[in-house]
Amino acid sequence: MNPRARTRAAVVASLIASAGGAASAFALQDGALPPDVAPASVPVEQPAEGQALAVQLSDDVRIHFQFKDTPFTLVLDFFSRETGLPIIREAPVPAGSMTFIGGTEYSFEESLSILNLNLRLHGVALRREKNFLYLSTIKDAV
Repeated sequence: MNPRARTRAAVVASLIASAGGAASAFALQDGALPPDVAPASVPVEQPAEGQALAVQLSDDVRIHFQFKDTPFTLVLDFFSRETGLPIIREAPVPAGSMTFIGGTEYSFEESLSILNLNLRLHGVALRREKNFLYLSTIKDAV
């Protein structure tokens, strides 16, 4: 196996190993799930055909910013993970970095505003439309 394939296999194996739960693999050999991870018996509502399921950010979702010279690529990745909304890049991510040391947690709208104040200096803005965040140039965002 070449070194690149070996590295890729090691990364995949470590991701699989770290994604597992706290239960032992040997304890689950009979195929039965422990009671605390058994499937829910409550039916899940499915959206009507042709109707999109919108991600609801609850009012209690709070985001804490702590960035010091952090590249915008990492800042946007953090924001996407914290909100659960994927970012569609219609414009390139700025090459600069962001510094913002907040002493408190912010709502989604406040966080988006803070992030946009920093992104606008580089000619781009982040906006939310339904289940996605879009990074676009300020010209395209208007």
